[in-house]
Amino acid sequence: MTIRKKLYLKKSVAMKRITRILLSYCIYLVSGLLAPSLLAQTSAQAQPEARALLFVNADEKNAYWQRQVGFAQAVALSFNIELVVEYISPKVRAHLREVEHISKTLDTSQVKFDYVISTLPQQNENALLQALEKRQIPLLSIKSNLSQLDNQVSSPRQAYPLWLGHITIDDVYAGFVAAKQLINHAAKHTGCKPAECRFNLMAISGEQYSPIAQQREAGLRRALKYSQQVNLVQTINSDWSPESAYGLMNQALQKNSAELFWVADADIARATVTSLGYNNFIAGEHALVGAIGWSNDVVDLIEFGNLEFSLGGDFMLAGWALILMTDYLSGRDFKQDSGVLIKTKLSKLDRSSLYSLGQFIKQPEWQEGRLRSFAKRYNPNLKRYLFSAEHFIRQAGVGVNP
Repeated sequence: MTIRKKLYLKKSVAMKRITRILLSYCIYLVSGLLAPSLLAQTSAQAQPEARALLFVNADEKNAYWQRQVGFAQAVALSFNIELVVEYISPKVRAHLREVEHISKTLDTSQVKFDYVISTLPQQNENALLQALEKRQIPLLSIKSNLSQLDNQVSSPRQAYPLWLGHITIDDVYAGFVAAKQLINHAAKHTGCKPAECRFNLMAISGEQYSPIAQQREAGLRRALKYSQQVNLVQTINSDWSPESAYGLMNQALQKNSAELFWVADADIARATVTSLGYNNFIAGEHALVGAIGWSNDVVDLIEFGNLEFSLGGDFMLAGWALILMTDYLSGRDFKQDSGVLIKTKLSKLDRSSLYSLGQFIKQPEWQEGRLRSFAKRYNPNLKRYLFSAEHFIRQAGVGVNP
């Protein structure tokens, strides 16, 4: 190899090294200029719109609350809300120490929450409201029955200004509609006119002193005033468990007979049908059963013809509360639209809606983009809230026809 070639090769290698150095330096300069904006953008994306704390006064394995939490998490994800779910253990609940647990959770948290969503612990409602007011944390309560509260604090934004609102279902109306629907189904089943049909009805409800059971039973009695040809032969007050309902049903059927069975809760619907079978009644043929509440069991019972219908959808209350608080924090106070005491109505699941709603209840999956359309912050065209489970599922459920 000649000296000229050697010099040429050395020069080429040197030029390549210089080029690499210059290129690296340019990349360094550009990255230095872009990095702050990229970091800021990433930080903005990671920053939640709000931080919410949901207290669940039940076990983590409770099927109803799993459904409730699942929908709330879907809303939180869609709305960029950091949602923390805190379950209150049976031991704490048994000793009525829910408020102490909630206070400790808030005081020891590394995160400052913008608001709390929770039921109101029975017998400790005032204590919870005082604890949150002291810490200046807004509350939107769900599900609890307010009929037992003192008149001075029975409504949000009065004695406790940071108790912003309460959303629940109308239990009296639920009991009323369940009874009317059951009578109508029975009339169609027998071919007689609803005003002329004569039936015996047995009610299977919850604890005698439970406000929810009392209100649903009040709705039942109101419906029977308009259907005097239907005779209420007995009201069974279980402890809300299937085991309790099953045992009490067996005892009742030894003494009384009925054609219609009004059931106050989804968890005891299966027990009612099983007890009827044990006593040689086939639900759907010898007896008709209507219930309140949705569960996988309820879907199966309707599919097999053992249950005429069930009214449900209250598992969306926590998610609806997140929607209301999203609007409130953005300057759109839900009080102007719905007031501070919001009572929603349940949706009906029967064989006609089983294909669409039933499959979704068993395997819920939400279209996040469509969930945003239920908040006024993201949907300026929304004039009034429509908190209906069927409406939400048909509009935002994956694989469900509107």
